[in-house]
Amino acid sequence: MTWFCPWGQKREVDVMEHFNPLLLHNDSPAKFITIGEVMLRLTPPNYEKIRMASNFEASYGGSEANIALALANLGVDSTFFSVVPNNSLGKSAVRWLRSNDVHCTPMILSTPDETPTHRLGTYYLETGYGIRPSKVTYDRKHSAFTEYDLSKVDLDALLDGFDWLHLSGITPALGQNCADFVMACLKKAKEKGLTVSFDGNFRSTLWSWEEARDYCTQCLPYVDVLFGIEPYHLWKDDNGRDYNNTNAMGYHEYFQLCADLNALALPIVNVGLSCQPRAAYDDHAAAYAKLGMTDAQWEAYLTEKVGLDEKDTDARTEYTDKIKKLNINSAADWEAYLDTIALRPGTDAWDNYVQDVLDLIEYANGDATTSYWGALRAANGHAKPFHLQYIGLGNENWGAVYERNFKALYKAVKEKYPQITVISSAGTYLEGDAYDGNMAWIDREFKDTVVDEHYYTYDGYLFDHNDRYDSFDRAGAHVFVGEYAATSAGIGTIETKSNIWEAVEEASYLTGLERNGDVVDMASYAPTFAKVNAQSWNVNLIWFDSRQTVLTPSYYVQMLFANNVGTQYVHATFDGGSTVQDGVYQSVTCDPENQVLYIKLVNTSGKDRTVNVQLDGYKPNAVSVQSLQGKFKSACNELDSNTTAPTQTELTPGTDLQVELSKYQVSVVQVAYGKNSGADLYKLPEKATPTLSDGGKLYLPPATAGIAFGAVFGTAAVFAAVVLLIHYKKKKQEKS
Repeated sequence: MTWFCPWGQKREVDVMEHFNPLLLHNDSPAKFITIGEVMLRLTPPNYEKIRMASNFEASYGGSEANIALALANLGVDSTFFSVVPNNSLGKSAVRWLRSNDVHCTPMILSTPDETPTHRLGTYYLETGYGIRPSKVTYDRKHSAFTEYDLSKVDLDALLDGFDWLHLSGITPALGQNCADFVMACLKKAKEKGLTVSFDGNFRSTLWSWEEARDYCTQCLPYVDVLFGIEPYHLWKDDNGRDYNNTNAMGYHEYFQLCADLNALALPIVNVGLSCQPRAAYDDHAAAYAKLGMTDAQWEAYLTEKVGLDEKDTDARTEYTDKIKKLNINSAADWEAYLDTIALRPGTDAWDNYVQDVLDLIEYANGDATTSYWGALRAANGHAKPFHLQYIGLGNENWGAVYERNFKALYKAVKEKYPQITVISSAGTYLEGDAYDGNMAWIDREFKDTVVDEHYYTYDGYLFDHNDRYDSFDRAGAHVFVGEYAATSAGIGTIETKSNIWEAVEEASYLTGLERNGDVVDMASYAPTFAKVNAQSWNVNLIWFDSRQTVLTPSYYVQMLFANNVGTQYVHATFDGGSTVQDGVYQSVTCDPENQVLYIKLVNTSGKDRTVNVQLDGYKPNAVSVQSLQGKFKSACNELDSNTTAPTQTELTPGTDLQVELSKYQVSVVQVAYGKNSGADLYKLPEKATPTLSDGGKLYLPPATAGIAFGAVFGTAAVFAAVVLLIHYKKKKQEKS
């Protein structure tokens, strides 16, 4: 038939009108229209990879088209608008939509004059199998939809008679023509009283996240239902891979998990402040600071703060031009920028957000019979309170805007829940102006908080800074080492790099944390979980796929330290009076109540060592040694191969113990004394190594010993004396 579209353009197409029988059973009178690009989808059959395929299965798809199809399958009256070339591919796409009960009446089949390239966008889908993820390759440039002059579309006619419009962030990313069209659709839909839904659906291959942020922010006044942009699309790791995030755990599930592990929960909430690095906070702050600088002061700033070489005039000019383009020309401009990245205390939006945070605490701790949120928690399956003790306010934040918002949120939390311990943020790094600035006001006004420090540093940093907390002010705020891990130089046998060398570096650092248990309250390894071939970082504590779990040497270090920790620090030195000697690190803690001494020894030297442990003031009844060791720095665990796991040996009790340390070995010496026979000391699982069937679960800490955020250390105190003597192990001469 010949169809005249509402805006007067003649089209010769197959019959597009149809009737969806599912609508007979639909009580909703709402009529939906979705707008976007539909593409040809080519998929190798039987989960084949593209490079292996000799043929492809053809279908059609696209974000907005898929929504229209899903609505139609649910019995909803749905229509799809797009532009496709007036050729066999374009008509086939229309027929495919019609076959799925999607109305296609408004669609435009373009002529070669209107869309010179005259092509339908295409994408190739390589379907994942097992642990191999799916992969999409796009070929959509110069498609009919992007080349057509969308300003000619009569939006009044297009949207007439509909109740709901759905759009996505993919379409405006295709070019200015499409971006202008989407904005016009949003405004017209709002004018006509339609409900508008918008799916951010960020595509990093189409535009930058800054472009997406700026455009989507302009869309918000016209949107009624917003589908959030997942972090998966926004964040990249150092190798350019997406930062995977399932978003599959809510606060209730998190609290329940901690309760099941007999662990203390520590939720971190933002302070009404978006991610500062991605909001170019430092650049805007520099632009504001520049207003009060002379030219000479700015040149000094470029050298001392930005780190630009005085002779590199091109780089200095480029950075200065970038700062000027931010258009921060007054204090008002600076405040206006802050309002784009942060809620302002005293506003309705701020008050609403604060109430959300307070409601979260009430949900965790409220009485099920007298509190609305407590009753809701009980209805969700947990009648008893979760007894939340900690809450973090901010994550890797810094500067005056963080200080402003933290103070306001801290006040609100403490006024209603004074017993809650607040975690503050040291910023993104553990030294420099931002760190010093945060620590100044935290130590001055918020000594009752625990400061969250994160370690993303160079290979060997933990070795070099074992004494980091030795000189910390004991009267200041305490420390939570919230994210740390050793960063191996790539010596692992697999991409994970989670090997024994990494583990001994982390163990050596933990001895320093134990030694400073009067200022370091908690420590938490990060990241914890990673799926093989879908990881966001190379270094992870626990790896898994669809069949099994890989526990890394780093995990075993955490396990040994967390299950063998005292409540008091014991003064212990090598014979030279130091805590580190010849590459061997040590820490000793004691549990006076249960009468157990824990001696931790970490040999990083690459040579065998013998350590003599001389106990003064103890009478051992039982001595057990739990050790983790690797012959080579690269020793690690992989799928189907768990070669590096803890072992346990017993020593003859005595006040003079001889402990053999192989190279790259972490050992915990358990000494039961007094009335403790040693029967209740923590013991390793009976199986030497995890198997495929048990998935490593035998090595997971028992619930009674589970510590959610790493080892928690008590107050340091001199309890008794332990002297450690190191002897070099002589090699036996070979017989001639």
